[in-house]
Amino acid sequence: MEKEYYVSRAKLYSDEAQRAITYINNGDEQYSHLIYQNLCKSFRLELKVLKDDVPLYRQMLVEFNEQVANHNDILTNLVWIRARARQFE
Repeated sequence: MEKEYYVSRAKLYSDEAQRAITYINNGDEQYSHLIYQNLCKSFRLELKVLKDDVPLYRQMLVEFNEQVANHNDILTNLVWIRARARQFE
């Protein structure tokens, strides 16, 4: 049951990254930026409250946070987040 929760969270991150990418491709960068900001906030908050008994999921969140902290290009980050989240699924 618990593993299913984390898999569904990773799928949600992947889906939201794809949605933001779609907005960028359609020329609506404002919505894309809002989704991106929400994703970043979710990574940080979820990492703070995550139990230590899910090391692979924790590692994914750490990588998400490092990626967005070290790279300013939103599209590059969204593509990376989508790919990394799909690896967890």
